[in-house]
This record gives sequence, C-alpha cells and structure tokens, in this order.
Amino acid sequence: MATLSDKAAFDRIARASVALDLGTTTVSASLCDAASGRVAETVSHLNPQSFYGADVLSRITACMEGKTEKLFERINLLVRKILSYFTEKYSLSGIDKLVVAGNTVMSHLFVGESAAGMGEYPFAPVFLSEKKLCGKELGLPVKEVFLFPSVSPFVGGDITSGIYATEIYKSDKPVMLVDIGTNGEIALRANGRFYFSSAAAGPAFEGAEISCGLGGVDGAVNRVVYERGRIKCFTIGGADPIGICGAGLVDTVAMLLRLGQIDKSGAFTDGETAKSGFKIAENVTLTAKDIRKFQLAKSAIVTGIELLCDAAEIKLKDISEVFVAGGFGFYLNEENAVYTGLLPKEFAGKTTACGNTSLNGCVKFISGARGEDGLRGLIGEKTILNLADSPKFEHKFIDNTVLCLI
Repeated sequence: MATLSDKAAFDRIARASVALDLGTTTVSASLCDAASGRVAETVSHLNPQSFYGADVLSRITACMEGKTEKLFERINLLVRKILSYFTEKYSLSGIDKLVVAGNTVMSHLFVGESAAGMGEYPFAPVFLSEKKLCGKELGLPVKEVFLFPSVSPFVGGDITSGIYATEIYKSDKPVMLVDIGTNGEIALRANGRFYFSSAAAGPAFEGAEISCGLGGVDGAVNRVVYERGRIKCFTIGGADPIGICGAGLVDTVAMLLRLGQIDKSGAFTDGETAKSGFKIAENVTLTAKDIRKFQLAKSAIVTGIELLCDAAEIKLKDISEVFVAGGFGFYLNEENAVYTGLLPKEFAGKTTACGNTSLNGCVKFISGARGEDGLRGLIGEKTILNLADSPKFEHKFIDNTVLCLI
C-alpha cells in the first residue's frame, strides 16, 4: 500500500475517498486515491463515546438507558471533523466515498441504531448486513457511505474487513486472524469453513484502565528491553516516554517475569514494589492492578483461541499461520507474547503482525479490488462460538490467567 508524500500530487486526484476503522477505543481514518488505493494520510483519534464507558458492554448499557442518540452524535461529530480536516488540508472539492468497518456495536452506533438488543439473550442486533447510504442520510459531507457487514452480534465488520485484507478466506491450510483489542475477535479458517468467536478482553491492550496506559500515540512506550542491568524503553515517534501502550505492557510483564520481580501468579515478589509499582521510565510505572488487568485480558484472548480450535476439532499446532491484527499487533513482540501466555506456545514462529487490518480492508475495498456483491460470499459456511456457552470456558480462563505458560 503506497503512501503519497507529496500533497500537490494528491490535489490532482478527482475522486478522493476515506477509509474509516471505527474502534471502540480508537478511530483511525485514511485519505485515499480511489483509483489506485494509494494513501495520502492516516489520522487517529480517541473514540469520544468512551465518555459512556471504555468497552462494548458499557456502550450497550448506555443504549439500554436511552442514550443511543448521544452516542451517535459523538461519533458523528468526530467523523465530520476528520472529513473536514482532509478536505481543507488537501483542498478537495469533495469526498466521494466513506468506507467504514467496526465491531457490530460500533457499526450500529455509527448509523444511529440502538445496540440495546445485544445486551441480553437472544443478543439480537438490528442488522448484520452491509449498508450503503448517502452521506446526507448521516449528515456527513460525502456522496456515499459503505459499511462492512458483520458476522454476528459480537464479531463485526472489522473482522470481515480484516479477512478481506489478509485474504485468509483463500487458504487451504488452517489459518487464524486474531484482532487483539477491547473486543478481541478471532477468526479461524479450517476444514473449508470459518469459525468465529469474540473474547471480552477489555481495553487494557489499548491503554485504557492501565494507570499509565496510552493508545498508539507519540510518547507511548511500545518496546521494553533489559540489557546489561538497565531497562531501555522505546517509544512511538521517538518522543520522551509519557505512558505505555499494549505492546509495551506485554514487554514489561515479560521482563518482570524474567527478572523475578513478579511470579507466575502475577504478584510482585517485593512488598515495597507491590505498594508503589515498578518504574520503567520517569513518567511510567506499572502497578499490581495493571498486572492483573493484563492477566485477565490475555486470558480472555488465549482461552478464545483454544476453544475455537476445539470447536474446529484441530490442534493448536495444526495452524499454519496466525495474523495478529490491530495497532497493538504491529508492535507486538512474538517471543514475549508467547512467554507471558498471551499467545499459545504452538504459535511461536508462525505469527505475522499485519497492523490495522480493519482499516487496510477498507482501503483495499476503496480501490475496487472486490465489489460489494463479492463481499457477500466472502465468509461462506461458518460456525459462531459463544465462549460463555462452553462448559470449558471458566476452567480454561482461570488456568490461563497464570503467567509464563511455557
């Protein structure tokens, strides 16, 4: 995917389009050349709906309390600001198409539909299919809006877009797409069909609910190493450390385990550190509560992976390749992810960090590589696994909270 570095070159493009990844925590958008799929610029912002809570369940609760319109207004205002920013910066006469992917709840709120039906059994969404709308219907300054179809109430268009971007639907061997975010979504391609599940990991991997947590912004610690008796922190953009993102959290937990600062239960081995936390940089400290948040989040992901393989009647070792999606996945250290038990040991040497596949799928769709009709047949036969219905879930989840499973 090429990037235009010359603003003047993009000014000559007559048909500008925007790809939008509607994340629970972070909203990312790319300005694209519709003819070639080239990207001029990508921007990211915190989702302002987090005012009503950091995760999907809190947004559903807000809908049940009659706040759907307020949730819609918050995301709609942000999208309008993003579109105006692109239009003004690049002196565009207009934007032809906005292509959007998000989890099922975020997709509902984007078009102003209530997600309240997904708050209790039988978890009924208003819609799952793709939507094609005029921008005016949503009060957006674009000619046309296309929303990726969802798979189930808790496996959304972001995964459909990710499958489209990675083309795992073409694989004859077992392959997996793991989108590690607030609503961790997992897609397994095996036995000629798809198996889907979602794991309520919470927002820890996106920086929320971590004491010094940040999203993927400049100054966020995204890599931590211990060399010659010293801790070295690396940040996004090379700026001074001001917080820590998900990948840095994984590295830090792995480092603390190796140094014996925490044990496999996640407890600090030193009483004073347990009270004050472990300082990895001037403004970045990891607390006992942060470690616990990490344990719960990583257990949700790895438990979902294991149970999905059980449903497909395959072994973890049978999976030939694992695509780790999301901005978190872009910086993730595979060795540390396996060491801390975020990913099974059988995945060592098989993972590919593929960035924001939800956004990438929207960009790819803009270039017209596959039409809307083609998306309807993308998934084919599928099995949806509700983790809460599995009799093995509770036992596996508790076991997987243990750190260092190798």
